[in-house]
Amino acid sequence: MADHYKLSETPSSDYAERTEWNVYDSDATLIFSLASELTGGSKLTQEFCIKQRKPCLHIHPKLDAVRLVREFLKRYPIKVLNIAGSRASKEPGIAKFVTLILDQVFRI
Repeated sequence: MADHYKLSETPSSDYAERTEWNVYDSDATLIFSLASELTGGSKLTQEFCIKQRKPCLHIHPKLDAVRLVREFLKRYPIKVLNIAGSRASKEPGIAKFVTLILDQVFRI
């Protein structure tokens, strides 16, 4: 792990603990999915955001995603952004969707 990322591993390998720490250590969270309803770890991420009172936005293909993400990033003072969402094994095509949206948001 590169030193400049200043990351710490969680004491356990439990994904729920990792998920909660990721929310805690960030200023806001974007959750990407191909489905319009969150399930599993993505839903848990959203629940941790609510519990910790952290801004959270769920993005899926039925939304005007680029506009919504840009508005979200302007609305909150974000230094550390948590990007969360479904695994490619659960939602094939999710990586392409996330890349497409973030490339447009950041004009890469």
